[in-house]
Amino acid sequence: MVKNKVFLLTLILILLIASGCSKKHVDTENQNIQEKAVLYENIDLGFRVFESSQWNVGEESTNGSFNVTFENNKLKAIVTILTSEKSVDEIKNDLKTGTRKANIIQDTKDSLIFESERKESIRTEIYIKDNRANKGIITFMTPVKDYENNKDAIDEFRRNLQFF
Repeated sequence: MVKNKVFLLTLILILLIASGCSKKHVDTENQNIQEKAVLYENIDLGFRVFESSQWNVGEESTNGSFNVTFENNKLKAIVTILTSEKSVDEIKNDLKTGTRKANIIQDTKDSLIFESERKESIRTEIYIKDNRANKGIITFMTPVKDYENNKDAIDEFRRNLQFF
């Protein structure tokens, strides 16, 4: 009988410690998100970009759609917000139409990657996010010769871009 009580108390103690540790992990994770500095935010359109190494905000324009550019040396990112009723497939077809002299490298459900056939080829990666009434289009452009050096910066920017 005493062994059962000791076992039960030990089990309860272990469960309490484990649940306390998991709460601490969640609190720490939330704190890390809150501590990140915001590089750019547009609450009306529902997105923000947390600070990323060596990224700077460029120009902002509204000509039928909303665009804001970001620059990191020879790498450029453009976040475009469309409020149209076009589907992701219709948007991708429009983008493909504009890429006549390019080699499509990847065409997935929510991305399009191609390289231009010019003297200085440009690699373009386009990612489409369907966010409520808006569609977010994230475009990265870099010279093909610099792509490997810029790959980590592209991944970092994508991780630091948040739609809400």
